[in-house]
Amino acid sequence: MKHGVYLARFAGWLLSAFVTIISLNTRSIADPSVLAPPKEKDALVVGVSRYEQWPVLPHAVSNARQMAFLLEHAGFKVTLLIDPAADQLKHAISVFMHETGRTTERSLLFYYAGQGETRQMPKGQNVGWIIARDCPRREDAPEDFEQKAISIYQLSDFSKQVNARQFLMLLDTSLSLDVLTISKPALKISTISTNQPIRQFIAAGGANEPIPDRSIFSDYLIKGLAGAADAIKDDHIAASELAVYLSQQMARGGDGQHLQYALHPDADLAKGDFILDPLQIPKDCGRLYVDTLPANATVRLLNSRQKFQQGIDLAPGKYQIAISAEGFRSQTKGVILTAGSSSSTEIALDAATPKLVNSLDMELRWVDAGSFYMGKAVNTDYFVDNEIPHTVQLTQGFYAQTTELTVGQFERFVEATKHQTDAERSGCWIHSEDGQWRREPNRNWRQASFSAKEKTTAGSMPITCVSWNDAEAFVRWLSKKEGRIYRLPTEAQWEYACRAGTKTSFAFGECLTPKHVNHAGAGPFFPKCAALNPPHPLAPIPVGQLKSNAWGFYDMHGNVAEWCLDWYGPYQDNIVRDPMGPQAGVEKVFRGGHYLNLANECRSARRQSFPPDQASAGIGFRVIMLP
Repeated sequence: MKHGVYLARFAGWLLSAFVTIISLNTRSIADPSVLAPPKEKDALVVGVSRYEQWPVLPHAVSNARQMAFLLEHAGFKVTLLIDPAADQLKHAISVFMHETGRTTERSLLFYYAGQGETRQMPKGQNVGWIIARDCPRREDAPEDFEQKAISIYQLSDFSKQVNARQFLMLLDTSLSLDVLTISKPALKISTISTNQPIRQFIAAGGANEPIPDRSIFSDYLIKGLAGAADAIKDDHIAASELAVYLSQQMARGGDGQHLQYALHPDADLAKGDFILDPLQIPKDCGRLYVDTLPANATVRLLNSRQKFQQGIDLAPGKYQIAISAEGFRSQTKGVILTAGSSSSTEIALDAATPKLVNSLDMELRWVDAGSFYMGKAVNTDYFVDNEIPHTVQLTQGFYAQTTELTVGQFERFVEATKHQTDAERSGCWIHSEDGQWRREPNRNWRQASFSAKEKTTAGSMPITCVSWNDAEAFVRWLSKKEGRIYRLPTEAQWEYACRAGTKTSFAFGECLTPKHVNHAGAGPFFPKCAALNPPHPLAPIPVGQLKSNAWGFYDMHGNVAEWCLDWYGPYQDNIVRDPMGPQAGVEKVFRGGHYLNLANECRSARRQSFPPDQASAGIGFRVIMLP
């Protein structure tokens, strides 16, 4: 019996001694000087949302702003970079590494939220890249991609060149870290010295894993840095602890990303552990950002004496902000700011563009010259090969008709010129009751699908059953009559006016409702929008009855499709100035979709074509006027 007691006592003593040894070998009771992170702490925080040729990541910028806000309150000197071009990003990294990182007793933290890419090199090694705003896709322009993207190779070399003792890279993206020393996240229980150099890398996901619009990595990162990752309970957060915590949480999150943790391949730079104090979430303030279109708009706080500046810290509460810019309609908006959070609000002002009315009672609005992203909306999950995204620059402004041309306006042209349309000679394509399109020899603009309506109503209907040739004859007559240059819009002018500054599938966002468009419903490409889109009566409706886009143009999605000036042909895939399409072709472009089309055919980028001497009950037009 005594032997059992002694054995139990010995086991208890042994366990106590083991715990003591483990404790002595952990950071928790090590020499305080070993635990103390360097006093100088600097962070470069980068968020890229508005890519020119990659899918938009709507929350990347807001995640970066929140991280910058919290790091500043934790004593870091933060440089925040939003939507940088490649030269801006490379310059900022170079300054951060070589100038800021010149001092040995310094901690450097680099945070990036944006797109990531992984490519296999000729020798078979996977290399990860982070992507600047203006970086092209590698398959589209390989040389330009490698000039503008930044590889993990480069970031690893940069980190090796800095003098700063501690360096931690947090990448809220998916990419390969294979060129580094991949390590399984684990708590360090052996004696370590944070005075030893360390280069640690943590990425939200691995090669070719999805990058979600809303990142759970960022949320767990903040929770972990605020104390949840402190597994050893010593009131410090080590990068090794953070990696373990994030790996566990990401595995539970189920968004398809698997945490990647790596050390620098140089063993002399992998001896320590990046240490920082838990972030203190501010309870007395939040941070407010207001992104405006146009970017130079004035922002005022109506219920605060403080003068607004981007990233202003304010007491929690509700704020009324006023946004104004010359040439745009002013707007006010309420914003609720909570403690410890960074709020990013985007506001696009409606243009108060000049307008005029000509002798045919056609209302035209001015459209400023500018650049825009033409082609497939980058956030759609399907690809149409004739909608290759590219940047277009329009160097000359123009007036555009706010509505589609009406029957009444076209009738005045016919009365003045005795013009006989192509459909009057050879018929118009009509959608018959059996669901097929047939060329009906006795149908033309005078007997289109609204022929049974009263004349007063018919006069405000969009003109249909007119060919491209008929539309060209109309603009030639109108130019001579008015003494101004009228014409059909080019494809680029049409899409520029249709988008009205947007990059989404439609000028109204990612869904259409009956107040926006007369079409046949959402269809299979937009299943989440189906409940919002009960169809109209599958026939044209009077122009200008539904909601205009932000620039004041009606029915650019649906009602009737619209002829454009261009011959149909493939886009150029680089920056284009004032494109006008091929010099010759077989069919002319029409845009916008019509009353029988589903949403996919009504997208801002959707391109379709038809012979210029044929007419359809689904195609009309609107005109532009040059200054």
